[in-house]
Amino acid sequence: MAMSPELRQAFRAAVSDVIAQEPDLVLVAGDLFHSVRPPNPAILDAFNQFTRLRQALPRTPVVLI
Repeated sequence: MAMSPELRQAFRAAVSDVIAQEPDLVLVAGDLFHSVRPPNPAILDAFNQFTRLRQALPRTPVVLI
């Protein structure tokens, strides 16, 4: 099952909001995907968004639990 465009846009908007707030720490405490084996495009999109986050906030720790 492919990631819906709405879900992809919501995640991008959330990352943009985090970047705008310039937090001291980013904590992702929840599932990133809806399934154990997400489709490759979903993984790639998540990777690209986290890369964008790291580039925008290079000194901010990002923790995924």
